[in-house]
Amino acid sequence: MKLGDITLTVNVYDEGNMASLVTAGGAHGTHVASIIAAYDSNCQDASGVAPGSQIISVKIGDLRLGTMETASSLIRACSVAVSCGADIINFSYGEASHWANKGAVLELMSEMCQKYNIIFVASAGNNGPALSTVGCPGGNTNGIIGVGAFVTPKMMCGEYSMTRAKPGLPYTWSSRGPATDGDIGVCVTAPGGAITSVPVWTQRKKQLMNGTSMSSPHVSGCIALILSALKSDKMPYSPALMKKVIENTATPLGKHDPFSVGHGVIQVDKAFEAAKRGLASSLVDLQVTVSGGSGRGIYLREPHEVEKLYLATVTVQPIFMQKAETEEKASFELKLALLSSKSWVLSPNHLIVWNGARQFKVEVEPRNLPSGVHYAEVVAYVPDDERGPLFRIPVTVVVPDQLTSEKKGLFSVPELRLEKDFVKRLFFHVPKEASWADLKLSNIVCESKTCITVHTVQIIPGRSFRENENKEQISAENNGSSEIILSVVGGYTMELCLSLYWSELRDVTLSLEVLFRCVHPSPSCLTFNSSNMWTSVDVTGFMREEEVFPEFKLTHRIVYKRPTSHKISPLGSRDVLPSGVQIYQLVLSYMFQLNQTTEVRPEFPLMSDLLYENPYSGQLWMVFNCNKQYKCAGDSYSRQYTTKLDKDDYILRLQVCHSKLSELKKLTDMPLCLHSKLSSSLSLEVTASRYDLMSGPTVTKKTLRPGISTRFYLRSLPEDKLAKCGIDQGHFLSGHFTFSKCDKVKKKVAYELKYIVGPQKSARSPSVSTEKKLYTNDSLKEFKINSMRYGVLTSDELEDEYGDDISFLLAKLRMLSESEMCSYSNAEALAASIYAKIDLNEILAQLRIQEQFSHVPGREWTHQEWNFRLSYYCPDQRGSLR
Repeated sequence: MKLGDITLTVNVYDEGNMASLVTAGGAHGTHVASIIAAYDSNCQDASGVAPGSQIISVKIGDLRLGTMETASSLIRACSVAVSCGADIINFSYGEASHWANKGAVLELMSEMCQKYNIIFVASAGNNGPALSTVGCPGGNTNGIIGVGAFVTPKMMCGEYSMTRAKPGLPYTWSSRGPATDGDIGVCVTAPGGAITSVPVWTQRKKQLMNGTSMSSPHVSGCIALILSALKSDKMPYSPALMKKVIENTATPLGKHDPFSVGHGVIQVDKAFEAAKRGLASSLVDLQVTVSGGSGRGIYLREPHEVEKLYLATVTVQPIFMQKAETEEKASFELKLALLSSKSWVLSPNHLIVWNGARQFKVEVEPRNLPSGVHYAEVVAYVPDDERGPLFRIPVTVVVPDQLTSEKKGLFSVPELRLEKDFVKRLFFHVPKEASWADLKLSNIVCESKTCITVHTVQIIPGRSFRENENKEQISAENNGSSEIILSVVGGYTMELCLSLYWSELRDVTLSLEVLFRCVHPSPSCLTFNSSNMWTSVDVTGFMREEEVFPEFKLTHRIVYKRPTSHKISPLGSRDVLPSGVQIYQLVLSYMFQLNQTTEVRPEFPLMSDLLYENPYSGQLWMVFNCNKQYKCAGDSYSRQYTTKLDKDDYILRLQVCHSKLSELKKLTDMPLCLHSKLSSSLSLEVTASRYDLMSGPTVTKKTLRPGISTRFYLRSLPEDKLAKCGIDQGHFLSGHFTFSKCDKVKKKVAYELKYIVGPQKSARSPSVSTEKKLYTNDSLKEFKINSMRYGVLTSDELEDEYGDDISFLLAKLRMLSESEMCSYSNAEALAASIYAKIDLNEILAQLRIQEQFSHVPGREWTHQEWNFRLSYYCPDQRGSLR
């Protein structure tokens, strides 16, 4: 390979102060671009979908992160698209997100459609076949066209060289809707595989790739053809119009559900005709939100949602393009008919919309639906109009199977048929106490070795679906069996999805058994303060008898570091929003030291697991050693960036970006959480009783009876073990605790353990010489003070050394009272000075005589009180003051 084989672009920014050299991070981008716009004059079949298209290539994958996209690169890419006058954005990237439609990047992507009239097409994701696995931004962002992937019979034979074809179907791995906010998630589907061009440096002419990364450019190319025709005829258009027409004219794909294929396969000719008919409404989009302002549909999944009538409020708001005139807005009116596709969804029959928000109610009656997933739509259209629906309200209802107490957490299907072209979905309400589930597939009947995909997903509010999924590929044989451990979250609906791989040609039958196991610890996240020297965990078994094997292991040291410095400054010319708003950066510096070679993982818990949905636009960090040598970098999803570092001093610099200075100022003291792996794990000793904590035996196994709790007691770690690991006061250790001896269960079902390191014991006790010295000093003082009574020393001679010492002052008072020349006024003044130095209330409280001689501030003492105090301090002088 020669240097000339690599494509390199050079850009100069900031008045010549910044040179940017850009080269490809892989073959993916070229392959995607070739699907859209490749042109081969000798072979028309080798050309792309729209070979006349002009490509603007913007790199968003950072090579420091393994070509992972960053928020900064995505915002720069949107700005470039606007400044270059792009008509369509194809986005063959994406991640799982914690929520829909919120975040700096997502809001800007929606703005591309609504404000800058750019059609945005994105891949739905490759995380199927379970429901609600659509990625971000393709499946959960307003205005974006999310694309699923399917394979045609011609592709099976021509691209994949299969022995025989079968009807077209979605790829097994293509992500499915609905989105967590209720939207269908997948708008349309398109071929998800292609053999086309790749860069010269790969030393290949072409390559076969598949994924929704390939189906998305197919749709982008189709839209480019439609757009080309509209522009040629000088017809206006809008992203909202384009999305409607391709959905309304798509061809349904057999019996496949809309979660997989959306509204069907895109049809260029029909979409173009529909676009021409829809010009009257091309400058306005009807934006629909459901019950709270953020929902784009209705999605009922949990038992408490499907056990009652559900009433949703729907708001319809006309959104006009910027070039719409005032007269058009003022005269706008639509008389719509509303129609529900299913009898269990009720809606009004009519709705009139003007330039303003209108609301209506939708009733969903899920109580009589059988277990499984159900889909309906409420569509709005203009009567006697061929344009089709102007908006849709997707309604998805999942009715889970309830496991009764008699079944003891067991669900079984003696004979389950897996069809070669369809997905089998089962839904369970996971028992609240469940910790994991054992899935057993047995009695498998198949003609040859078969690939079965097992996929489970639970949707937990505020979490990405990736945090609560299990996905396994099983190579099944006739009469074979397989067992899988499934991690679960108790109290939430779980989908169990079983599917043959898309290329399988024959059905399979099998027996299925799901057994929910319940070993429930309390607390499930344990924090152990070593200063307490012990702690305990309660473990309860449910439904059946369980054997538990308690194991508590610490694997990492965690240190929190505050930044040593911070700086806020404006970024360069590349980092300006399309609206012209400047983006600023906050650079935080952190110092840390490693005393030995170890694996480290920096984390910023506030935002490390966010990317598209992050309110801040960027969180790139880099680590340098003491010689300023670059060592590693990371961004979102910190668990991907574990790096082995040598013993050295290091500095980590974090860049956080935002368009508002006030938001950056909130983070100027944001701590770094540094995880470093211990050279060997530390195990905590477990006992069966608190008495055994002192010196009794440890416990490694115990039997739990149903409904009965057992308490395990943990000893603190010996300090010599901590010393060997270099653990200091204020650090804490992290790890996990488990209750199974099966390694597969341990990997799937582990609970968080934190160990706070308290004050260490002193290096040594005070030496004998130090104690002797203190004793000698006290004895010398006593000797000198007593010498005054015998005239060896005078009080004046000791005044400088012991003038404020109470024992010295009492000795003076005693000598004064014994003197025949005693003056009452002198004694009173000396006694008053002693009283000022003593907390008499505390002394009297200890003697339990405070009530008898309570002193009121400002009142003079009586002779009786003086005599009492004097007799207390000078017992041999009782009554000497009269």
